Amino acid sequence: MTELLIENVIAVAHIHQQIPLDALVGSFPDITYNPIDQPVCVIRFSDPKRAVFILSDGQFFCTGSPSFDVANETLNNVMDMVKKTGIGIQDTCPVKIHTITASYDVGQSLKLSRVNEALPIELVSYQPNQSPWLEYHPSEHLVILFFPSGKLILTGHTTLEEIKAALNSVKHTLTLKGILENTEGKHA
Repeated sequence: MTELLIENVIAVAHIHQQIPLDALVGSFPDITYNPIDQPVCVIRFSDPKRAVFILSDGQFFCTGSPSFDVANETLNNVMDMVKKTGIGIQDTCPVKIHTITASYDVGQSLKLSRVNEALPIELVSYQPNQSPWLEYHPSEHLVILFFPSGKLILTGHTTLEEIKAALNSVKHTLTLKGILENTEGKHA
């Protein structure tokens, strides 16, 4: 079994004021803005590959970050760059995690029809003719995608502890139902 891997951290900050997005065009390398298609500026970064979306209402979203620290640093740098364009930023909220996406490999292939039978039917969406995964909603915000390969994708929570708790709970349920090998003592 592998460990839980963070694949993406989406973080958000808000400056509580309107931003004239057209004023940002040309001020940043790798910025795109097409107000007809999408009224948002997008700034792309590499190493690690990530993007910042700037909305006219003052919201900044960073996606693609491998950690909260990278997302926090990226958003603070972009807000500093916006200040340097002459747009006065008076008040910012601290950067907060919006969503964490993680992956986990259970170490064995899965028969999704058996997983479907083992989990509460009202929390599962399984349409094998339309998608190669099973979707499980163990809580209001969390979604776990199960793939036949044994890979799981978990998204929707804001803390790694919440994701680990949900993962350990579903692993326990699937072990009790005989779908997973005994994982006693092996937690995320």
